[in-house]
Amino acid sequence: MTRARYWLFMAITVLSPLLLLGAAELVLRVAWPGGSVPVFVRAPAAMGDYLLPNPALATRYFTLEAHPPSPIVEPFAAHKPARAYRLFVLGESTAAGFPWPPNGTFSHLLQDVLRDVMPGDSVEVINIAIPATNSYTALDETPSVIAQHPDAVLVFLGHNEYYGALGVGSTERAGSSPALVRAYLWLERFRTFMLLRRGVSAVRRMLARPPVGGRAAASFMETVAGNQEIPLNGVAYRAGVAQLRGNLERMLAEFRGAGVPVFIGSQVSNERDLHPFASPANAAPGGADAVYDSARAADARHDSVDAKRLYVSARDLDVIRFRAPSEFNAVIRDVAREEGATYVPVAEAFHAASPQGIVGHNLILEHVHPNLQGEALIAQAFWQALVSARFEGHAAQLDRMKPWPAYVAGMDITPFDERMVQHTVATLTTRWPFVPAAQDSDYRGTYRPTGPVDSLAFLASAGLPWREAKVDVAKSYEARGFPDSALAEYRGLIRDLPLAEAPYLLAGDALMRMKDTAQAVGYLQRAYAIRPSAASAFALGLVAAQAKDYARAVAYLQQAAQLKPDDPQMLYQLSLTLALNHDIDGARAAAMRVARIAPQYPGLAGWLRALGLAR
Repeated sequence: MTRARYWLFMAITVLSPLLLLGAAELVLRVAWPGGSVPVFVRAPAAMGDYLLPNPALATRYFTLEAHPPSPIVEPFAAHKPARAYRLFVLGESTAAGFPWPPNGTFSHLLQDVLRDVMPGDSVEVINIAIPATNSYTALDETPSVIAQHPDAVLVFLGHNEYYGALGVGSTERAGSSPALVRAYLWLERFRTFMLLRRGVSAVRRMLARPPVGGRAAASFMETVAGNQEIPLNGVAYRAGVAQLRGNLERMLAEFRGAGVPVFIGSQVSNERDLHPFASPANAAPGGADAVYDSARAADARHDSVDAKRLYVSARDLDVIRFRAPSEFNAVIRDVAREEGATYVPVAEAFHAASPQGIVGHNLILEHVHPNLQGEALIAQAFWQALVSARFEGHAAQLDRMKPWPAYVAGMDITPFDERMVQHTVATLTTRWPFVPAAQDSDYRGTYRPTGPVDSLAFLASAGLPWREAKVDVAKSYEARGFPDSALAEYRGLIRDLPLAEAPYLLAGDALMRMKDTAQAVGYLQRAYAIRPSAASAFALGLVAAQAKDYARAVAYLQQAAQLKPDDPQMLYQLSLTLALNHDIDGARAAAMRVARIAPQYPGLAGWLRALGLAR
């Protein structure tokens, strides 16, 4: 064999598998369009030309979970407007606002403020944080975020670095090497790899052992914690620190290279009012439990300096790593400085707002998730950072800003929302790791709701979609004669879904029943502007008829009848209004259509006689 033929043979041998893989990839891209999991997807056509964070995005990172968490539905313009101020929020459950509904997130609060001070700009704050994820997810999302031309990115993560998907202590792992995990995430761009991953995941799920004793997991806290004891400064602990630093360095470098400013916040957790998590290692002599007890003793004797030091030490010694240790904030500060990002002192703001500078239930619901006051503090911390950066050159009218309590009130959090949060927190804190596994309480199995609102809040905490439950709560209020309470629920939906017609229409109907026609018209007109529907056109027609603006009423009612041609109520009202507008022929035609569709319609017989028509 000649040398040339030898090399040709070797080239064919080496390239053939690659060519076959390439051909398979092309075939799968055509035959399996759903095989890719993009960060953003097109919004439903009814919403207009918008994109959304992909509801299935977390399937990139979770292979064993049948129902992984998803980002908030945050529509934004598919083509960035010329005058736009666009921010993205990256992070995990604390950034996503868990366990609050979308109205309770710091990102929505920040958006409210920015829209007030930038009335001439299209302000978008798009939160793509996903619970139970970590810096691997944020790094993986970075190129897609850059492609959407953000004016800035807000990063708020750290608590899930160990147990979040692909973390060093997680059940969802792709290897112990950060480089290997990042290569794994890069390969997910290929359909051939995704097909292979799907097959492997199916086998793993079949072989997965059921929970010991039939225990049902209450949350991802129970399902994602693979290595349940990670001692301070041990091998796994140091690996988590290196994981966070490496991912942040790469992520911030990518944003810096694209000219995108980054604001990254420090992490804060419950120090005073959370006993270290249930673990034999924590209970050992000199462990986290003993240090926490010493902190409580110092607190009781009003030695706040020693108490604060010991509370922080107990948190850092806790081997169940669901709270970011102190070292993480040092990493965040250092990497921000090295990569030209802005460090946002969120933890410092929480300490300043807490008695003796020690954070507890005054701001944190359980271990890391803030209450509403805490969400407002996060928003304020990022707001101050944006003000200091002069909004990256965007003009802002700071004198238009309202007091912060007004924005908190404008979050439209209702008693139903608060009750849902209470059920979620109770479900979490009565199970491991808050109590030993042997002492788990079945909160969901034993709780008995106290009324219709509490029942729906309980169901929403257990998986009933929040928007669906909120509408049901509002309907319950209306049925019991509390339209003002129903309106509060509808306002919450409007704040969450400003591009949807239905919440505006429901709010308008509630206001009409409250005899507040002036305010109702605003909601009905907004619903009609988003998407002219039979319901919104009919409601506006009735309002115009009541105001004796019959020409306008006829126009709305005719459109309603066109959109819903077989509705006798709309046709009957159209006939009445046409007559009032002196169009007797039109009134007769509409009345005859009612007679054909619903000959027994109430009042029709008399109306036909009045029009001079025989049945």
